[in-house]
Amino acid sequence: MTIKKLLLICICFLVSFVILTTIFSDNGYLVNRSLVKRYEALKQKEELLEVQVASLSKQYESLDENSAMDDLALSLGYNREGEKVFYFQTPDEIEEQNKIVDEKLPEIYKGISMKIIFLISFGFSFFMALIILFLSRKKGSSETLTNEEGEKHYENYDF
Repeated sequence: MTIKKLLLICICFLVSFVILTTIFSDNGYLVNRSLVKRYEALKQKEELLEVQVASLSKQYESLDENSAMDDLALSLGYNREGEKVFYFQTPDEIEEQNKIVDEKLPEIYKGISMKIIFLISFGFSFFMALIILFLSRKKGSSETLTNEEGEKHYENYDF
């Protein structure tokens, strides 16, 4: 095997190893993409919780007034003496519409270990070596053979 073929096989191994590492490894593109999605979901959930905290703090501040206490009591299902309470069969859909963030967070892609990436690139370079050897044998059989001085070597010919 010539040095050119060996160098070509090494280059195939290195290129495939680098490409697979940048895409599929523990710090690769796919892992970073899944982390960005999870970060955005957590950020949206945090914003929703901040809005809820602001609403609860505003509600707490207004509890000093009697009308605010009455509204809160009515929203919790309490009533005064003599008031009629009406129960509706369908549940309130307002609470379901306010639900912005899904409770399920996106899964984080863990990546492929370096050992597996190494084996895949080694397999790819082995496959490329077989292709290179097959093509070089096919190419070598069709050419005429030359000796060390560069003269053509003719067999079975009479001059």
